[in-house]
Amino acid sequence: MVEEAKRSHPYLLHNAAYRISDTYVADHPSLARWDQPLAAAPAGTAVHIIGEGAPTLADLRTVIRDHCAVNSFGTAHSGDLVVAVSEMVTNALIHGGGTATVRLWTDDR
Repeated sequence: MVEEAKRSHPYLLHNAAYRISDTYVADHPSLARWDQPLAAAPAGTAVHIIGEGAPTLADLRTVIRDHCAVNSFGTAHSGDLVVAVSEMVTNALIHGGGTATVRLWTDDR
């Protein structure tokens, strides 16, 4: 997911400084690739709704870090996931109507 974001964003923020993405693709096919329904989450997956009086983005970041710790993701991968999900949720809150729904799970991959 993080690598895909690097390909679809011309500038990246790293250590409080912007830099040009060395893997950015100007005519990135993201709209066509991501305009498909998502696979269903496994039964019993927790649902986190952010925005409009619900838990905050900061609360969600804590949930993600806890999920990563329980599933032994490691510090670097945990940080990447927190940033990626935060970016998607922020975009959903700003551009998608004020709420975002997040489900986290792991699989065998």
